[in-house]
Amino acid sequence: MNSLIQDLSYALRLACRFPAFTLAVVLTLGLGLGAATSVFTVVDAALLHPVPYPDPDRIITVLGARPERGPERTSLTPADFLSLRARNRTFSELGAYVPFGSLDLTGAGEPVRLQRHLVSEGLLESLRVRAVVGRLFQAEEYRQAGPRVVILSDRLWRRRFGGDPKIAGRRLRLGGESYEAVGVLPPDFRIPGGDPDLLVPLVFRPEDATDRKAGYLGGVGRLRPGISQMQARADLEGIARGLQAQFPDSNKGLSISLVPLPESYGMQARTALWVIFGAVSLLLLITCVNVSNLQLVRAIARERELDLRAAVGATAPRLLRQLLTETLLVSLLGGALGFWLARLALHVLPDPRGIYLPASLGVDVGLRALQFTVLVTLASALVAGLVPALRTSFGSAASFGARGGTAAPGSERLQSGLVVLEVALAFVLLIASGLLVRSFLHLVDQDLGFKTDRVLTLDVALPAASYGEPRRIKTFYSALIERIAALPGVVAVGAAKEIPPDEPWSYQPRIVGETMRDEVSAGWQLITPGYLEAMRTRIVAGQGITARDRDGGRRVALFNESAVRRLLGGRGALGKQVRFNGGVYDVVGVVEDQRLPGQAAQPIVYFAYDQSTVPPPSLSALSLVIRTAADPAALEGPVRRALASLDRNLPADRLETLETRLAAAAPLARSRFNALLMSAFSGIALVLAAVGIYGVLSFSVRRRTREIGIRMALGARRAQVRRQMLRRGLGLALAGIVCGGLAALLLTRVLESLLVGISRADPLTFLLISAALILVAFLACYLPARRASRLDPFTALRFE
Repeated sequence: MNSLIQDLSYALRLACRFPAFTLAVVLTLGLGLGAATSVFTVVDAALLHPVPYPDPDRIITVLGARPERGPERTSLTPADFLSLRARNRTFSELGAYVPFGSLDLTGAGEPVRLQRHLVSEGLLESLRVRAVVGRLFQAEEYRQAGPRVVILSDRLWRRRFGGDPKIAGRRLRLGGESYEAVGVLPPDFRIPGGDPDLLVPLVFRPEDATDRKAGYLGGVGRLRPGISQMQARADLEGIARGLQAQFPDSNKGLSISLVPLPESYGMQARTALWVIFGAVSLLLLITCVNVSNLQLVRAIARERELDLRAAVGATAPRLLRQLLTETLLVSLLGGALGFWLARLALHVLPDPRGIYLPASLGVDVGLRALQFTVLVTLASALVAGLVPALRTSFGSAASFGARGGTAAPGSERLQSGLVVLEVALAFVLLIASGLLVRSFLHLVDQDLGFKTDRVLTLDVALPAASYGEPRRIKTFYSALIERIAALPGVVAVGAAKEIPPDEPWSYQPRIVGETMRDEVSAGWQLITPGYLEAMRTRIVAGQGITARDRDGGRRVALFNESAVRRLLGGRGALGKQVRFNGGVYDVVGVVEDQRLPGQAAQPIVYFAYDQSTVPPPSLSALSLVIRTAADPAALEGPVRRALASLDRNLPADRLETLETRLAAAAPLARSRFNALLMSAFSGIALVLAAVGIYGVLSFSVRRRTREIGIRMALGARRAQVRRQMLRRGLGLALAGIVCGGLAALLLTRVLESLLVGISRADPLTFLLISAALILVAFLACYLPARRASRLDPFTALRFE
């Protein structure tokens, strides 16, 4: 124990005696450890511990699957869910949820639109959730005659109601109707399918027991004690086969998909997050290699001291322990700095919330992150300190070269090998970053079939309590569009059921006189006159939706180009008739495909909003697009006032530019996040690689001062000395690029699912990154080479 204290005391005195070296090592380790800890915090929240409930692996998500329609899971119909709940023998509780919908909160303060989830009896019980204020739903509140009640999210409770502990029992005006707030959810509450502000009881009606047409439910259940996932899967698959035999028309091909709840979170982000974590691990390894090189340089500079200690009786293991203690001390300081930098990074780097984490989830560096930092700090100290410590403690004085002569070849080879490894790792990171940046630029430059510049958007949803009749709904939107169109600076205005990046609901179209396969589907979209003009979507053939297309006239529809190819095999669409919601519509035009960044265009059939006969809930929510002559932000106030002039209780939801709306949506947001984060990591790696090359050459110049002086005294020219040093440094860089290029070709396979429009072996990316790294290496080599060529031979000969 005393010897350990002595080692730590000596290490501390040494660190204070050489503050520049200590600061360089601590900063280097702090950057690497800070990056690793910040990324671990996100990975831990999204993938390792995404579920804050007891026994999370016993909680299972239940969805449908139809193999003939591809690998995507599908929602359950009400009748299918009720059959599964009634017949299964493997779940102690099984509940359902509807992961979409909204309610407008009015009354005190500005009206605001809130995201609402419907949850059935059994869902909250399966999660073992407890309310932090008030209570959860009671059995009678899931009945048709039950009272209207809601549970608030912690986020809404604090933001809108100031964390009022007496919120339970308070009446709220939601969607034009009165609800009682009965409780508040815990801050870490999570449910698949979104990030709701409110929970409302899902009430099953008697007719739901036979509704096997449209699926919109997700299921969540808790396994009974002693029941395995395999047993549950066999149980529900048996029920599904029985339903197929009983209802062959609606349930043909239906199977059941079971996924543990922790795995259902972050499924789309899993690959990207592990790639980012792998990248930060490479960065941490580069950091350790850099620190190892610095420690080796200092150990060589201390060869006299170490030889003297060995001469007075210090054994090799004793010297090894001392050197590792010194490395451990600076590593702990670097770990402390890294932990602080990680907390800072989560506020400075791109925010992962809303991209890889729920927007409401607070991301902070907590206890698990601290444990990770300590563990990685100790591992880094071992990796960074072991090689130089072994090389120094077990080597003789001769292994470091004669005093004042050249450095020993073994030490120089070890330093050079570490630099080659550092450059190779940096090259892999740079290639990954370059590929992701080029993929993001490809997404940005894609032709989307519409123009995003100078477009303002607005979402409006009319409450059923005030706007229950289709005629009143259509009259309201007609008046709103008319008032906005009259505003100065408005070029065109229109509305649609969904606008990008939201995708239309799908249905199985039936074209009169054509035989359609059951698996053929298309999106259905309701639009008003002016929508295509405001979006700058071209009409390829025929005509668009006009003001003449109203109730009582000829019903019209438009196909997009993908619908023509998918539904008609590319044959002419004009003059065809398509069925929708019990009516027959004449196809009068073909429009350009609208697509989302990085995704293929989907077949869509457009119908005139004023002619639609869909139920009021499908008519009441529209998104407006307003094309302006100048900056669209200048029209936010007038548009808000135009909406309030018709109904002051309606919130101006998502009043933002179309560019902002698209930028916040996947995959563009994820592609930008990946590219920015990888660019930050690769930038740090590039700096560390340059520092490594610079350090090796600088030390080489210092160690070879006498040799260089002798050569120059014998007639060597300054240019020759400079070229030799440049050749050595660039040789190390080229060796690292070759090794890194081979590694990149193998490792970038994991990036394939994240790339759009480019190959993982994109030649231009490899060429540009190689050129950039060689340029940086040249700059890192130039200063030491220039200093070597300017040595005075007589001064150099006297150097010791």
